Amino acid sequence: WRNNASGGTQPPAAIDNINFTIVSCPRPTALLVNDLRQNSVTIDWTAGNTETAWEYFIVPTGQPAPDDTTVGTPTTNKPLVITGLTENTDYTVYIRAVCSDTDKSLWSLPISFTTSQVPASLPYDENFDGSTVNIGISNGTQVNKWFLGSATFNSSDKSMYISNDNGVSNAYTLTSTSTTQFFRDIEIPEGIAAVNLSFDWKSQGDTNDYFRVWLVPTTYVPVSGTQISVANSGGVQISANYRGQATWQTYTEEVSVAQYSGRLMRLVFEWRNNASGGTQPPAAIDNISVTAVTCPMVKNLDVTGVTENSITVNWLPGNTETQWEVIAVPQGSAAPDANATGQLTTVKPYTITG
Repeated sequence: WRNNASGGTQPPAAIDNINFTIVSCPRPTALLVNDLRQNSVTIDWTAGNTETAWEYFIVPTGQPAPDDTTVGTPTTNKPLVITGLTENTDYTVYIRAVCSDTDKSLWSLPISFTTSQVPASLPYDENFDGSTVNIGISNGTQVNKWFLGSATFNSSDKSMYISNDNGVSNAYTLTSTSTTQFFRDIEIPEGIAAVNLSFDWKSQGDTNDYFRVWLVPTTYVPVSGTQISVANSGGVQISANYRGQATWQTYTEEVSVAQYSGRLMRLVFEWRNNASGGTQPPAAIDNISVTAVTCPMVKNLDVTGVTENSITVNWLPGNTETQWEVIAVPQGSAAPDANATGQLTTVKPYTITG
């Protein structure tokens, strides 16, 4: 007991009924999600001792935790595969050791997860105008949340946008810190190493108020209030922080998905703002498109030789192609679009003359 001399409230400390007992059946620790699917999950853990039997208890996240009298489902499997789950649903799992019929451990600390969605296949196109939209949303108790609605859109009548009034308007509370996400699981066919990703967007915000786009494994579940990073997600950020545009813009880029070839990936849109001010409106997203790239663009374009009237260029092929088109324009001119026709060549490096 300690107290200083600045006042206080009665009573002071009182202790009774001290009891130390030997833990003969330690509880499991370090629960881990090994594999997460639409209708199942694989859980592993560190055994408390040499036990070979356990009980597990699974409930939708938010329901009460088990107590000493709770009857779990017995299992001798470790890792444990739990089936019969509902897709795109939050669950919490507890494990306890069964050392004998009369000696069971305390329940472990819980682990929570969200089962994956029914994945989209390529090509994936979403304009948010249908009667149902299959996405996951992680808003939690944040003030500025993602909503599907008609406050703003760049297609026929709806988009996904940040709102502080349950979707009535595309506006955010500048004095409240928020981090929220929405995401879609997409199946990448075997052999596909790149996709064309495009989406329409607007977001004014400021230096600290913006949205980001991520490609992450489906084992990573976005958490409202926590910003995604490479370290905590194992994913990659697509381009920079999106902000400074009050009118609709279109982002289009070829994106590497080689690590997800033959697997599922999770496309995540994440909004964050701090409480130091900003500019309306916050993020709005429409017309997402993901298509397989069957002819990847070249990489590492480089000028290897320059004279007064020619240059030599070289590059790394995007795949196994053996011919290319080359276009040279004066600096500052518009880049060629998809319909532009260049000089056909099978030679690499290639010298541009004249």
